Amino acid sequence: MLEELLGRELGEALVRLERAGFRPEVKVTVAPKGQAAERQRVVRLRLLPEMRVELLVVYDAVSLPGNANCWGAV
Repeated sequence: MLEELLGRELGEALVRLERAGFRPEVKVTVAPKGQAAERQRVVRLRLLPEMRVELLVVYDAVSLPGNANCWGAV
């Protein structure tokens, strides 16, 4: 189940984890030279004791050369 959450938006991942009985803990990062944007995506999950799950989330890229984004076609 946890692998299915990779790449998902943070809100969706939190809902799924809480419904499954997990207690999510969120850590946020921004890519080097990146900027914070509105959407956050899950890039790593780590199972912790007592039904806790650590989620590492990264902000979507604001702008890249050629008006591409990190989740779409270049």
